[in-house]
This record gives sequence, C-alpha cells and structure tokens, in this order.
Amino acid sequence: MTFVDLHFSTLLSIVNSGRDKTFVVGFDPRVAGFFWLAGQGGYGVQSAPGLVDIATFLITGSQTILTVAEIQSHLEAISPERLLQRID
Repeated sequence: MTFVDLHFSTLLSIVNSGRDKTFVVGFDPRVAGFFWLAGQGGYGVQSAPGLVDIATFLITGSQTILTVAEIQSHLEAISPERLLQRID
C-alpha cells in the first residue's frame, strides 16, 4: 500500500459532526468572515439541499427551497455559537 492509497482510503471514511451530533451552519462568532457548513455526519447527500439553502440565506439573504420561517426555526439549533455557549 502506498501513501496515496492510504490517504484516499482514510479520506473516504471521514464522517464529521458537532459534539451534539447536529449540523453546524453559520458564521463563526470568533473569526470574521469564516462560515461553517459542517457536521453532516454521513448524511451529506440527504441534507445538502436544505443546508445549502440555509447557508445561502445566511450569506445572501435569499433562499429557494425552504421558507424564511422554516430557516429561522432551525438557526439556533445549527448555529456555531451554540457550541461555544456549552464550553463557556
């Protein structure tokens, strides 16, 4: 096995999620301009359309799939800030 083989097999097995096993979507309150879109935890294909719509709304103010009310109902649960509040 070569380094390249090992590297690709390792990348293919990565599954990420936040500590609370929930998506992380939004601007990092500590780093200006840094936007999180992470934590799909193996559900990226299923969750991508909705999460991208939420991310687009947060960055540009427009959305295509979800209503503004639907997006706003999820923001607190997926905000990167929630992870900091649990530490502090």
